[in-house]
Amino acid sequence: MSRRRLTEKQRRILKDRAPRDKKESSSMSTSDTKARVIARYGKTAEIEDEHGDLYRADIRATLQGEQAIQDVVVGDWVSFEKPDRSEQVIITGRFPPKTQLIRSVRGFKAKVVASNIDQLIIVWSPVPSMSTEAIERYWVAAVKNNITPILLLNKIDLFEGELGEALQQQYKNKNMFCELYRQFGLNMIEVSAKSGQGLVALETALSGKVSVIMGVSGVGKSSLVNAVIGDDELQQVGPLSESPNTGMHTTSTARLLSLPGSGSIIDSPGIREFQLLEADYEDLSQVYSEISEVAVACKFHNCRHVSEPKCAVRKALNEGSITQWRYQNYLNMQNTLCSVANH
Repeated sequence: MSRRRLTEKQRRILKDRAPRDKKESSSMSTSDTKARVIARYGKTAEIEDEHGDLYRADIRATLQGEQAIQDVVVGDWVSFEKPDRSEQVIITGRFPPKTQLIRSVRGFKAKVVASNIDQLIIVWSPVPSMSTEAIERYWVAAVKNNITPILLLNKIDLFEGELGEALQQQYKNKNMFCELYRQFGLNMIEVSAKSGQGLVALETALSGKVSVIMGVSGVGKSSLVNAVIGDDELQQVGPLSESPNTGMHTTSTARLLSLPGSGSIIDSPGIREFQLLEADYEDLSQVYSEISEVAVACKFHNCRHVSEPKCAVRKALNEGSITQWRYQNYLNMQNTLCSVANH
């Protein structure tokens, strides 16, 4: 057992966020104590109680769900007990999460990234880069799960260095998609973990919230976490892969970290590709509002905007009021979700 003390303000926030009705979990006893899962390691987890004490706890077999969506993950509130005359700590129950960020693995299986989060921080950088379609998959997942998305444009200092001119040419459409995303209501922050530019805005956005930070390997997630935590040694930072436009995994397991003042952030391992498990038309309409607003004028209510006659969306596309890349991203998203639904 190891101990670490929180500030009084952090204790109050932790207490306010803790579930209050233990009857929500059938396996909890009156002697159990509440804690939050900080990290998950196979059949054990690191948990932190309301006093800031840390424990490595075994997870009761009944909580190691047959389906991944039922399993204990980082951010979960759980109950635990420590039997008399024993150093063993056991997680005995799991409170129903208020939110879950879920992605698809191996095509059609659900994997919960984290629970009880308020914000999804989507990290983009010029090197290695991430497509607009990938950004929008994160965005739809956040909307689907009632989580606020924030797009973080990292490594903006690279646009001003020796590579600046080449990168400006390569990503000449960056300002275009940023402007469109702002119009559609996606909050964005430009930041550089290296120079410190934009860190104050990021710290303000994170304050008082539980956020999970995600993106492809090498975009600088761990560097950003270290910058806002104020500890360069907290999360290991690795080099970029020698392969073009790809990064190397530095974070090997998701971990929840307390922020100075208030709030917490979950640094998750980089992934090659974030795939949606499910979403409906309402979810897509919030991300692709320019398409959903026009679609009401289509002749057929179930128009898929591909080859149907009198399609208002394709008419708007031809007239230039809908961009080709947004339209294509929408169709790709629609096709992916149909494949998952029919599996």
